[in-house]
Amino acid sequence: MRKLNSATMAWERGVQRIALAREAGFEDTDAMTGPTETAPVEPERRPSLGATLRAVLFTPREWFSRLSGHTAGRAVRLAILVHVVADPLALLGMHLLEPVHAPTALAMLIAAPISTPIGICFTAAMVHGLARLTSRERPHFSLVVETLAYAQLPFLVAIVPVAGPVVALAWWLWLSALGLRSALRRSWLFGWAGTVVGPAVGMTMALGLRTFCVEAFKMPSPSMAPTLLVGDHFFVRKNAYGWFEHRLPERGDVVVFRAPERSEQDLVKRVMGLPGDTIVLQAGAVFINGWRIATCVAGAATVKVAGEERSGFVVVEMIGDRAYLVFHDEAALRQREHGHEHGDEHEPIDEHQHGKGNVQGPYVVQENEVFVLGDNRENSDDSRGWFEGRGGGVRVDHIKGRANMIWMSFAEGGRADWSRIGTSLTSAPKCPTSFPPAICSAVERCLTSPPAPETTTPPSPKR
Repeated sequence: MRKLNSATMAWERGVQRIALAREAGFEDTDAMTGPTETAPVEPERRPSLGATLRAVLFTPREWFSRLSGHTAGRAVRLAILVHVVADPLALLGMHLLEPVHAPTALAMLIAAPISTPIGICFTAAMVHGLARLTSRERPHFSLVVETLAYAQLPFLVAIVPVAGPVVALAWWLWLSALGLRSALRRSWLFGWAGTVVGPAVGMTMALGLRTFCVEAFKMPSPSMAPTLLVGDHFFVRKNAYGWFEHRLPERGDVVVFRAPERSEQDLVKRVMGLPGDTIVLQAGAVFINGWRIATCVAGAATVKVAGEERSGFVVVEMIGDRAYLVFHDEAALRQREHGHEHGDEHEPIDEHQHGKGNVQGPYVVQENEVFVLGDNRENSDDSRGWFEGRGGGVRVDHIKGRANMIWMSFAEGGRADWSRIGTSLTSAPKCPTSFPPAICSAVERCLTSPPAPETTTPPSPKR
């Protein structure tokens, strides 16, 4: 009897619920029932690296049409990995056509994690701006980044020698256009325009920067040791002496210029004389208008020239407020002073003497020219020997700019010399780590107690 009463009460409650549901406008009476259990939703699984590569490279239309911008970070990391692996190997593969040194491949390996995301984001900004100009629909920036990053994957093919880079470049262009078309739901015209606009603007900006602002050079010879060593890569400020009007550099500046006798070749030397100056070199000393450049002897050291260690001494020269290191090759100095090929290597040399020996000059600097010397004084092709030994200056309008900073350096064997990276070429000199500690201590003493400024400024030329 108790069970019957319970069933009757349950039935009555059900009738009441149905009536209430109909009054509320619900046709489906299940809506008034309690919450139903639903099957658990499995978390979205990201495809593996291999699956991603296969999908992007072989089914790109389907892959790019499903992108939403949620994996932009993963796509950029994958693009960086591709370039870290492919760029150095592609460069070494090109060694079959033109010799490529290992330091260049190492530089690309270091630059890839920096240049890849910068290039992707820069191009994405251009594409995003183009999309906003051509349509009211504004795609999310992360979606553009994700699309362009995944489009970098064909560069893996560049590891194949000779043909690989060409195929990779063509494949990347097509995949970028297809990706932008599929992911952003645009036309082929927009896809190709977005693919080209970023690199085109980037190359234009890089060319303008290289032409008018900064250019990178590599030191190929020891003529500027110890200031610049073989394997140093340095930046040159192109507008240091004006954009269009060519101002005179200052004495002591390290400049890059077109070689007076070989205009297709660039040289780097230090400016020593300005128009009207009379330059004389005697026993390693430099005289400007009869005034001897102030020097401070640091001590004996060696510098490698043409694979051979040369012994000599290092001095700190000072002109105005500029100080720099100069190396004098002892054997070459003795040979020049005594006028024969092989001097006595054990004969001491007095670096302060200037009353005897072979005199170089006088050289009178012509108008709109400067007189330049290498810091490795006896192993430098400079203003003293040009024009069949008569000597001559560098035209001011042939100067490309002033050397400012070492941004990368490779020692012998291709090993990166981290101690030289960031070395300024316009401030106080930095002693190379290859020099003995006593030399570097002496250089510091010379720099901490310099002579009075009036004693380091040469007199004006006599008119």
